[in-house]
Amino acid sequence: MYKTIESNMIFGPFEETDIFEIEKSNVNQMIGQHIRTVEFIMRREGKQQEEQILFIEAKSSTPRQQTSKIRYDEFITEISEKFIQSFEIYHALKYNRYRTDVTMGEHLMKQEWDKVHIKFVLIIHGHKMEWLPPLREALMKNMNIYLKIWKSTIVVLNDEMAKSYKLISETI
Repeated sequence: MYKTIESNMIFGPFEETDIFEIEKSNVNQMIGQHIRTVEFIMRREGKQQEEQILFIEAKSSTPRQQTSKIRYDEFITEISEKFIQSFEIYHALKYNRYRTDVTMGEHLMKQEWDKVHIKFVLIIHGHKMEWLPPLREALMKNMNIYLKIWKSTIVVLNDEMAKSYKLISETI
């Protein structure tokens, strides 16, 4: 079983066959510097037996738009880049664009894309519920064209919600 600690949250347990630890993989070194990736990518079944690929990014805090508009906009761009670049790297590896020894869960590697829903998930430890919708809206606006092309969605959760969705088991 897979478990990891990110941003004061314990993620898992998940089946190892459903996980790709993209952030800890050697792919960043192989492709080059300045690549931004999410913590990990996972496959899971949704409520109606729908298969999902989740690109999970965890944060312990976020800038507030009211406090620093510039830093807030930079944060939105950074998270969007992590989602997009992780999605692209995943596909490049899945379709053997790079010959490298990357440990990717078997279910992720064999995933059929016509049967999956893609979700970009940002989880923020200790974030207030009322702060979540503006973050989601800003990410949706920034990634609008990608969301349309990939028919994907953005989900922004705090640690309490992530726990109820069984993405994290506890906080530290």
